[in-house]
Amino acid sequence: VKVLGFAGIGLPQKFFDSLRGAGAEIVGTVSFADHHRYSAREIEGLLARAAGLGAVAVTTAKDFVRIPEPLRDQVRVLRVALEWEDAAAIEALLP
Repeated sequence: VKVLGFAGIGLPQKFFDSLRGAGAEIVGTVSFADHHRYSAREIEGLLARAAGLGAVAVTTAKDFVRIPEPLRDQVRVLRVALEWEDAAAIEALLP
C-alpha cells in the first residue's frame, strides 16, 4: 500500500520506520512539531497530496485525535500494541 505518513510527535522517524516495517510503501513523509494541532486546511492539503501520489494518508493514534473531526474518516491510523514477554518485568515496574 502506498502511504503518505505524517506525524507531530517527538521522534517522527520512528513512526515512519514502523510504517515501513508494517509493509507500507512510503511515498512521502511530513513531520510536524510535537503536539501539533492540525487545521482543516493542513489535513485537506495532506489528503490532496496523498491522492496525487495514489496513496493514503496515515498518522499515529496520538495525532489522529488532534485532526478536525470531520476529516478523520479520510485518514488512516497505524495502531501499535505493547506486548510483554516477561511478566515479571511489568510487575517490577508497578508499585
